[in-house]
Amino acid sequence: MIEPLVQKQPSPDVMFYAFMKAVNDAQAEVKEFTDLMKDEESTQVFAQADKSREDNPFGIKPWKHKDHPDWFKMDKE
Repeated sequence: MIEPLVQKQPSPDVMFYAFMKAVNDAQAEVKEFTDLMKDEESTQVFAQADKSREDNPFGIKPWKHKDHPDWFKMDKE
């Protein structure tokens, strides 16, 4: 969102419009995320996760990156 402010712009008007576009894009992304979180499928998934956690609160093992050293390599299958 601040990218237009740190780049050299030909005029203050261009900078303002680029900044406002970035703000509007960010607002659209937040709205999309909010809509997805309220979506029926998402609420079902979260309800299932809550039920699973309630049924077996100690059965969820934390994930540790040191146990999976290649987790960040995108080119591997």
